[in-house]
Parts: sequence; C-alpha cells; structure tokens
Amino acid sequence: MLFALIDGTTTGSSASSSGGSDSSSAQTQSITLNIRPEEITRSAPSRAVVQQTFGGAWVDDWGTGLTQVNISGTTGWRGVQGSDGIDLYIALKGMVWNSFYRKRNDARKNGQDPNLVVLKFVDALDSTVLSVIPTQFTIRRSKSRPLLIQYNISMIALAPTTYTPASSSGVSGLLSGLLSAAGLTSIASALSTITSAISTAVSFVENDIIGPVTALLSTAAAVIGVVVSAVAAGVAVVSSVLSIATLVAQTGAQIMQTLATADGLSNSTMSSLVTTGGAFTNCYCLLSNTASSGYTYPDYSSIDGASNCSSTAGGSPSSTYTIDGTNPFDDIVGTTAAPPVQISAAATNALQQIVLADPVLSPLTKTQISSLLTTATAGITVTS
Repeated sequence: MLFALIDGTTTGSSASSSGGSDSSSAQTQSITLNIRPEEITRSAPSRAVVQQTFGGAWVDDWGTGLTQVNISGTTGWRGVQGSDGIDLYIALKGMVWNSFYRKRNDARKNGQDPNLVVLKFVDALDSTVLSVIPTQFTIRRSKSRPLLIQYNISMIALAPTTYTPASSSGVSGLLSGLLSAAGLTSIASALSTITSAISTAVSFVENDIIGPVTALLSTAAAVIGVVVSAVAAGVAVVSSVLSIATLVAQTGAQIMQTLATADGLSNSTMSSLVTTGGAFTNCYCLLSNTASSGYTYPDYSSIDGASNCSSTAGGSPSSTYTIDGTNPFDDIVGTTAAPPVQISAAATNALQQIVLADPVLSPLTKTQISSLLTTATAGITVTS
C-alpha cells in the first residue's frame, strides 16, 4: 500500500478529465506504508433523495456519490530502513497533507490549474487505485500504546482509475510512474529470473516439452521486457500490450504450477519450478493490480452536420468533409502505428485455455501443454 503524489505543474503538462495530468514530465514521489493500516473503510454513498409528500413519496435519483475512504493505523515503533515510527509519521503527513496542499496552493499562485497536483492511493491487495483528496489527518497518542503514533486519514475519491489518458489506446507516462513507484524494481527482478530460466529450463523441464516451455519463457521475457523498458523510460504503454503481458505472465505461472504437480520430482526441480512460477506470479500481480486505464472520447464537434437532415433541423451546417471527400475520422483522430506486441486470436484462445485449466483437479497433459504453447508462442509477435 502506498501514496503517490504527482506534480503535473511542470512545463508541458495539462489537466485531464479525471483530475490528473497527462504529461510524462510530471514529477512523482511516493511513500509506502510498510505496516498496513489496522482498519480500512470505503463507503460508496448515493445522491438519491426521497421526497415525502401527502400523496406519497418520490425519489430524486442523482446517481452515485463520491467514494469516501478512511484508513487508520500506526507507523510502527522501530520503523524500517533506519527510520523510526516518528520519522515515518512525519514523512507520511508531510507528503499526504503538507506537500499536497502546498503544491496545489503554489499552482494557484502561479496561475496554473491546481488539479495538476494529484494524490493517488494505491492498495494492490484490494486491487484499488484512487485519485483522492485528503479531508482530515488525525494523530492519536494513547497511554495504552505510548510508543506508537496512531494516525487516521479521511479521503474522498475523485476518480476510480489511476489516470485518464488522452486516447483510449494508451496508458500514460504518469501511470508508468505509479507502476515504477509500486514495484518497478520487483518486476525487473522477476523478469531477470524468467530470463535466466530460458537457459536453465533443461534442468527442470522434461525433454518432451522442453521446446514449447523454452519458447514460452523467451516470449514472456520479450513481452514483459517491452513493458518494463517502457515504464523505466517513462514512455506510454499501449493498453493492448499491457493486456498481453498480463495474460502471458498468468500463463507462465499456470504452466509452472502444473509441472510442479508431477510425482517424483527432485527437490532441485521443484525449487526451480516454484521460483520461476513465483516470478511469473509477481509479474502478473504487478501488471494487473498497479496498472489500469480510463477512457476519454475525442471531440467530434467539427464534423457535426454530416448526418442526414441535421443541417435542416436547427443543427450545424453541412460538414466540409462531404465536399472535399476526406475521411473525417482519420483527419481528427489520426492513424496510429501498430503496437510493439501483437497477438493472434488463436494464440489468445490457447493462452486462455491454459489459464482456465485446473492444475490440481484436472491438469493439462504434456501433449496438451505442448500443443497450446506452440500455438500461443507462434501467434505472438514482438517488434522493437
């Protein structure tokens, strides 16, 4: 669990519809709650109002309200990494409360949008990433726990996504910054374990399926490597690439778990399978829990009038695109280059069959594993 403070007031940043910034030049700092809060409460209110009248009742239904989040806990006594509980509390309040409101106030004074300063609440355990506004920060000291500083943070969630990108096909550099803060080092370490397994797989995988399994390891290393490299460089990651990497990581974990259920495995073989499977699981968890994307829609107002009769019903005049014959969508939205990782329908189906198989009650046979992995790896293309 962590808080990430994103300052998008640097040159070139602009506000997004979710209260964030869409520039990869934004500065991101984070603080990790090494001791998870003792209590976490998320309340989802409704804006419906019941009107009681003499003749009965009726409801003004305005939809859902903003989610309210409350966490309470301690920063510990001895702390971690050379900092005691008091130091950790000061750092937590300094970033979540002091720095957040100071940066927003500085943005107003400089004539910038204060919404460029965004506070993210990341809870990977509950698969939650929220843009929040802290409304109250409380410190409590008790004679029953004299060595601990107890905190209570109340927040209102402004958006349920980590970031709303400028187009529906990409995950922004700011999301990459959050992924970096949440575990870039960890996923890079897991990728290193998977890469090392390519050359050592012959020692813990049976000969009749060593080829397909090695191909899976190589493909997984390439696909996940594309994501890790992009994140490390602060470059936008295409959503489809992120989805493929997540599916491949989940497949790798499933294959290792299936192979580990075989009888008569030596301790070294079991250790290698569990270690490699753990690396795949780590990649899957980080990619699926710390990365998500929202969607916005382009403004098509300049092509209003292109539909039948709209120009004669009080709407916009006829579109100029009907005169020169150009494609309005290509002109406004533009064309995009192919993503660096692509997957065929057959490969997707093969990976999903592996993921959905039960490795304990109904494990895949070696023949099935070989066939499905061959189809999957043949249908995934990685370009630099």
